[in-house]
Amino acid sequence: MSVRNQKIVMVEERVPRDTNHLYAMMNIDALSMATKLLKCESFKMWIYLNKNQDHFRLELSQKACEDWGIKKDSYYKSIKKLEELGYLCHSHGNVYRFYEFPYGENPIDSESRYGKSNFVDGEKWFMNVNTDRRDKKPKTADDLGF
Repeated sequence: MSVRNQKIVMVEERVPRDTNHLYAMMNIDALSMATKLLKCESFKMWIYLNKNQDHFRLELSQKACEDWGIKKDSYYKSIKKLEELGYLCHSHGNVYRFYEFPYGENPIDSESRYGKSNFVDGEKWFMNVNTDRRDKKPKTADDLGF
């Protein structure tokens, strides 16, 4: 039931899926958390990285991100923000690892600590992970066979 200040939105039929276009599958909880932790350009960068398949390797550049509307200064700020929050972790040289959730723990596997796999407070979860992950290190390129 709707109330006065609400808008009723009907999601229309989507374009049929076909083999001529690429489609991305995303974890709704990770997406929800990213919308709470990230602002405009950083969120665009998270989407840009998260749309790829697991273990996909890409050469990320400011120029490539311009197609997504991410300007040069925003590109560098976004990279820094994703690193600060643990979405992007430096491995070695110019190699980085992207995680759909901030690095440390996957809340989907930790139902007893985080409740159901449905984020109500992404920032509270991040603060818990941020204090827990001090002794944890991201996998290196050697661990991953680079």
